Amino acid sequence: MLVAEIVNDIEAKLKTNDFTPFEIRRLISRMKHPVLLRGYGLPRGGGMQEGSVLVLMEDFIPYREFCSKQAAKRFHFTEREVAVVKNLSKGHTTKKLLACSPLLNRL
Repeated sequence: MLVAEIVNDIEAKLKTNDFTPFEIRRLISRMKHPVLLRGYGLPRGGGMQEGSVLVLMEDFIPYREFCSKQAAKRFHFTEREVAVVKNLSKGHTTKKLLACSPLLNRL
């Protein structure tokens, strides 16, 4: 279905002489590990025969989980830095950061 949608969008763009690439995303969450499908339409001036479709499949990791677990490992964050990243990802201001965690009061 994703590829068909991309092909339809490429056809519509070619009719208006719009050759800009575009992206369509779909989250498949019915599986044990959710997957993000990213489909790219690459229209070309020569019509559908020259246009391309690229579909990438990625493991879907919720943002908060990524920040607190994987980023901490990857960037060797301290406990304090992990707390800052978690709260920033929630949209907290500096004032709110200081109010919500005694660990952050050492800033």
